Amino acid sequence: MKATLCCVVAMWALTGCGEAAAPTEASLDGPRLSVDVAALNLTGVGDVVWDVEVSNGASTPAVVWQRRLSSSGYGDGAGSASYVGPCDADAAAQPNTVRVWVVGAYSAPVSSLGTFASGAAGGVAGTSVPFQNPTTAGPLTQTVTCRENSDVAVQFDVALMRPAQQGFFDVAVNFDDIFCSAKLDCCRDDGDDGSCDGDITLLFEAAGQRGPTMVLGFACTAGARADVETELYLDALQLDCTDPASGFTADLTIDPSGDAGNQCIAGSVGGGDCAVVAAPGGLDADDYLFQIGVYRGFEDLQSAGAPAQKVYWNVALGVRRPAIAGCWLRARGTADDAQGSPAVDAGEIAAGTVYPFIQWDADLGTCASEPLTFGDPSASVRTEYTGTGDPLTAFAFGFGPNLAPGSFCGEPCVHGICTSGVCSCDLGYSGSTCAVDDDDCVGDPCDTVGGAGVCVDAVASYSCDCNDGFYGDGTESCTACTPIDHCQSGLTCSDASDETCAVCEAGYSGPSCVDTAPDAFTIPAATSAPPSTITTSSVLALTSFDPGLPVSVSGDGSPELSVDGGPWVTAATLNPGQTLELRATSGASWSETIQVTLTAGDVVATWDITTEAQCPGGCTAQGVNQCVCTGTGCGSCPAGSEGDCGIYSGWTAGTASRCRIPSGYALVSSTASAACYHHGTTPVNSGYCSYTLAGTLSYSFTLQRQ
Repeated sequence: MKATLCCVVAMWALTGCGEAAAPTEASLDGPRLSVDVAALNLTGVGDVVWDVEVSNGASTPAVVWQRRLSSSGYGDGAGSASYVGPCDADAAAQPNTVRVWVVGAYSAPVSSLGTFASGAAGGVAGTSVPFQNPTTAGPLTQTVTCRENSDVAVQFDVALMRPAQQGFFDVAVNFDDIFCSAKLDCCRDDGDDGSCDGDITLLFEAAGQRGPTMVLGFACTAGARADVETELYLDALQLDCTDPASGFTADLTIDPSGDAGNQCIAGSVGGGDCAVVAAPGGLDADDYLFQIGVYRGFEDLQSAGAPAQKVYWNVALGVRRPAIAGCWLRARGTADDAQGSPAVDAGEIAAGTVYPFIQWDADLGTCASEPLTFGDPSASVRTEYTGTGDPLTAFAFGFGPNLAPGSFCGEPCVHGICTSGVCSCDLGYSGSTCAVDDDDCVGDPCDTVGGAGVCVDAVASYSCDCNDGFYGDGTESCTACTPIDHCQSGLTCSDASDETCAVCEAGYSGPSCVDTAPDAFTIPAATSAPPSTITTSSVLALTSFDPGLPVSVSGDGSPELSVDGGPWVTAATLNPGQTLELRATSGASWSETIQVTLTAGDVVATWDITTEAQCPGGCTAQGVNQCVCTGTGCGSCPAGSEGDCGIYSGWTAGTASRCRIPSGYALVSSTASAACYHHGTTPVNSGYCSYTLAGTLSYSFTLQRQ
């Protein structure tokens, strides 16, 4: 093992040398490898304790050394520390890995440092201050090549987040003396208990009424001093409304840098009508949003008697329910003191810098009033850190006292990030704003199967398929589909036996282009059907059509059909020689006609079902299911009453008329000057009420429908 390491938690320095005992600065001679790890100075922090480990890169890595350091014992007392230790310069042990854990932050110098414990307490004693630890999930890590007798440097920059104590923020975090707050209000929380008590109604819909509104809020101040200049940085708001559960992919993006106020014409958000909305996923934004509002500005405040200028940036989304419930929202934001902080420049956090940012990550179907949550990785609005292994992190838009709202690249980067004023495009996209999906089919890479292959472009990739009328992998083979008679166009198949046709010749239809024009036919009407009763048609035998004729029924009375006495269904296929029956429920009223439509391929026929009359012939309907029957003379009885004339045994000779009550009716009342009526079915004299008169007979009685 060779060389030495000088560590500074403001500056770590690794020095290449031979094997050494416990190193000290006095024992380090010759070239050095410097590793710079800086905790940005935090007001109110009197000590920060760090665990530091160096291991080599041998096939079986070995720990070179481990040490616990404090800024009070080895640095400035406000976060930074420095120390010297060895590293392994053996060629087979490269690279060396430096790991750093934040053990804790304290209001005053710790009374006991404790021992190295990979970030655990390890016996440290002091009054801790709350902060979000960027090493909870694992250490900050950097690799370095340790060379004998040479100097190399590696840099760590760390900004620690703490809960803020500024009264003008509901919930806030403090990093590098920058105080920030954020929220996402998906609904009203009247009881301040985290539940929804109704929609926020802020933005106006097209009809003029206020509609459901969700609000993303972001506000920061660079401190309670007059010599600060707070700048806010935001990315575009992204919505995934198709399948967020399988991995977030933005279907809609919203540029938050437009002029303050409403960004769109109410109700005209999608289809390119609203300049701040892009739809990389092809969705129509009008299905999910009716308006977007942007509100930015400055607010002069006082904190403990000192001036503090708050900068805020809010985005309101007028949402359409219930569609918005299927969407997930994401956005990021951070802040910077343009006059003092070197950590962020023009919306860019340098590669490897540990710096906080706000992450909005919310299910819009379940979110309520979501506050900024400190230290909870699952919260809808939370704080996160960039990491030592991260590349440059760039935010797309900025705003501040001397920074006009807008994209750092002039125009927003649709599929990429803005870096140093230029859009750096995601793989597969190009153009000044990364809006062009590169055509990966240039050069026809699938033209290897006799012209039957076709290239399907994707993002940064392509796939091969066969043209219509062929099947195969599109690269090695494409085989012609089996032809279908009467197929006009759109022949497709996936193998040799499942061919289908999209457009058939006239008179043919279905995936196999069957003859769908049987001979014309009629369906005999059903008459005198009882009300609200299932009625069945006569048996139908259609002719002159191909097997597989599609048949279906529609219309009144919940119609169904049956093929060859089979199950009753609404649609089926019919083959030559099979019979067809229809059924439906008759109307609920007397003398009501309903109509059922049978579609057999290209031929349509109708079937009428008419219910029976309320009263028999010769009678008049009166009231609910009652009939008034009147008549004069022999033979004028109501239809079906078996009226007759004649002289019966025991009757006085003369003319008589008797009327039997029709089946299905009951006698309610009667008046007669000369009438016979009978309530029963016995066709003999007994039971008849008769009157005889030498002249004309007349009667009147009322029947009740049973």
